[in-house]
Amino acid sequence: MGSPAPEPFGNSERLGIVRTGFLQMWPSAKVKDATLYIEVMADYEFENNMNKYIRDSVTFSSKAGVAWTPSPLSRIQLEWQNFKGQKGHRGREGIMLVVLLDGF
Repeated sequence: MGSPAPEPFGNSERLGIVRTGFLQMWPSAKVKDATLYIEVMADYEFENNMNKYIRDSVTFSSKAGVAWTPSPLSRIQLEWQNFKGQKGHRGREGIMLVVLLDGF
């Protein structure tokens, strides 16, 4: 818009995370090159100067999906995601579709 906007977090953004998780994958017996998977993770933000107004340092996430990879340069992935902050300040849920077609 032509006018400067001040950054609410300052000139230096810092984020430090400790993450642990579990990922389980199963190859599909019915669809060649397809994989079913689930993933659960827990994040702890030990440093974050970008959450000035929301103090919620623990986030839990879960994902479930299917990925079809017919070649190293192609991938189609459909995934359900759920992210929730421990205190309930942050959260989102939705479906993601990723289509990667490289080498054209």
